[in-house]
Amino acid sequence: GQSLPSFTWGSSTYRDLLCVGHSEGAVLIRRIVLDRLNELKRGARQSAENATEEKTAEQLFQELSERDMALGSHLRFFAPACLGTNFSSWLGFLVSISGIFSALAASSLVRNELLPESPILKQIQTETEKAHDSFPHLRAFSAKILFGDSDQVVYTGGYNCDEIMYETNCDHFRICKPTSVYLRPLEFVSL
Repeated sequence: GQSLPSFTWGSSTYRDLLCVGHSEGAVLIRRIVLDRLNELKRGARQSAENATEEKTAEQLFQELSERDMALGSHLRFFAPACLGTNFSSWLGFLVSISGIFSALAASSLVRNELLPESPILKQIQTETEKAHDSFPHLRAFSAKILFGDSDQVVYTGGYNCDEIMYETNCDHFRICKPTSVYLRPLEFVSL
């Protein structure tokens, strides 16, 4: 069988990487995964050009990608902003100028990059779906997503490669905060 990739940190060895993100953090994780894909493709092309072996860039990429922790990672997202934010709604507006989103509201550039029609979000979606279709064995191009059924901050939904679940009676902020009586976030991450 194929050996799983592993990562050693200190005295511990890890065989799986779990990337968890909420809201804008999920967008960043998706971009990082795509950047890693492109980095491995470039490395495979360069290795193929310089190699004395008869391996193609595609064969080298296949070998590299199957051992890569980032591309083999599991993705769990809480109320991701991957389809954009809904700052035009009254609740979105109020939320955008309070608490955790005050920095985001202060930057129109970041806010514009998270609008549903943003070319940045469209590019991430297109590249992720294409990568999933091309490399279905690489886990990092498919996410398990949990939304609250009353989220009015982000547009709920995912890419055609995602598994989406909805939690009843939860809004954007409640969806990722476990308590002693609300353990769903912890259960979701361990799925």
